[in-house]
Amino acid sequence: MRQDIIEYLQNEIKRRCELPSNLFGMGCFYHIKAVVDNAVIIAKQFGADEEIVIIAAWLHDVASITDYSSMKNITYTVLKWRRKYWRSLIMIKRRLHKYSRAC
Repeated sequence: MRQDIIEYLQNEIKRRCELPSNLFGMGCFYHIKAVVDNAVIIAKQFGADEEIVIIAAWLHDVASITDYSSMKNITYTVLKWRRKYWRSLIMIKRRLHKYSRAC
């Protein structure tokens, strides 16, 4: 495992979290660190490549701490997906309810 890459990522994420432009503050760093710690546990359980999992975990929120304006696009996409997802769930629930009354 390339410990130098992982240490660089950890230091870089911490540096970005400390910047005044990061609207989430240092709490975001502790969130990301917790994600990394949990990702390592899960990677071991499932036999995943720990190096790849750790790198992905350190980078998972990098856009939000680097450029807050990107959050507008991300939020819109999530809300759009959620609306579509909930519509599908409602349709399934109605069909199940209709089916259960017919039986």
